[in-house]
Amino acid sequence: MSKKLIITMVLVMSIIGSIMAFAAPTDIPLNGTGAGVGAPQITATDHLGVKFAVPEGKVLLKFSIVNMPTYESNNAYYTFKLFAWNTDFDTTVSGTPLYTKKVENQHDNVTATFEFPEALPAGEYLAHVSEGGVTEGTGCPAVWTSGPKEGVTTFWSGKQRDDFTANVAITVDDAPNPQTSDSILILPFVLAVMLPVAVLTNTRKRVSA
Repeated sequence: MSKKLIITMVLVMSIIGSIMAFAAPTDIPLNGTGAGVGAPQITATDHLGVKFAVPEGKVLLKFSIVNMPTYESNNAYYTFKLFAWNTDFDTTVSGTPLYTKKVENQHDNVTATFEFPEALPAGEYLAHVSEGGVTEGTGCPAVWTSGPKEGVTTFWSGKQRDDFTANVAITVDDAPNPQTSDSILILPFVLAVMLPVAVLTNTRKRVSA
């Protein structure tokens, strides 16, 4: 194999690696620091709302409830919904959710992650956790809490709370760049053309020699 062929392959793989590294998803915790209010329970009447923003230039991929407690139950259930924020809490939850998931058999202190069918654009959202209970025995789904955090608003049973945040997180990625997307699509074709040419050139040189 010639030096030119090796150099070409290394350069192409470097470009691919750079593009893939540039697009790596990032987890962003939405909870603050310091003590919260323990682990309040999600019930038929008590529910959690978390208003947050996805920064410009990013897209939303996932939402996670970190180490979700159930008070030792392994059959807890609840409903998770994601809304686009609209004016206030009541207006937002009266609208159509972007995503809904009814969870069953939630285990104690296991992170619950909700991956959306498609990336959602930058903007303000409300995550809502409600309708909690257990199918049998004792226990209840709940959320661990921490102190307040700027840019995140907590609602408990529809009322804004400024004294705590829920231990939740979002996963974001860079918004698609048309030029980057085109590069990813073109690279396989570049490889398909350049590598055979390089191999053929190398073979001809050997024959001539």
